[in-house]
Amino acid sequence: MLELKLRRHRKNREGVQDQLRTLIRRVHELVAGLDRSTFNRRPGEGEWSVAECLDHLNATARLYLPELTEAIESARREGLTGSRRDGRTLVGRLIAWSMEPPARFRMTTFAETEPDRDLEPEEVVDAFESLHEELIVRINESADLDRKRVKLRSVLDRRLKLSLDDWYAFLAAHARRHVWQAAKALERLEGQ
Repeated sequence: MLELKLRRHRKNREGVQDQLRTLIRRVHELVAGLDRSTFNRRPGEGEWSVAECLDHLNATARLYLPELTEAIESARREGLTGSRRDGRTLVGRLIAWSMEPPARFRMTTFAETEPDRDLEPEEVVDAFESLHEELIVRINESADLDRKRVKLRSVLDRRLKLSLDDWYAFLAAHARRHVWQAAKALERLEGQ
């Protein structure tokens, strides 16, 4: 029974890691062979380019990685260790679900994560890979923590407080949403 619980615990943690690795591969495939002009071209008025979708994800990761690091260090100091099969909450599951592609809701972009324009494809993709590999490192570093009891507030909306596992799931779903959006932008550009 304990072996089964440990396997499920490891599987849930590795599930987000695998999702992030898949997204990194998908971004490389998506951008392979794109010139700077196509990478930065918007498919329509008020729509984001491939570059903007990925830069928004990079900006989001840059905001959350220090917060995740601090939460992990703080939890370790407080002795919040222990394994749970799943450290997610109902609210966290709903928020992550709302991010999943295809986009169900139009979301407002916070100024802190507003993407830049006219970007170099290789630099954006390298940053995406580096930041999301760093997120995988944080997931590994928190493996021995009780990730349901480790809570942190949103950098962008201090009213929102989720568990560490909720944040991992949210960041993966958010990345899937915008990589999907980038793929759709590219499809539209190719159809023009």
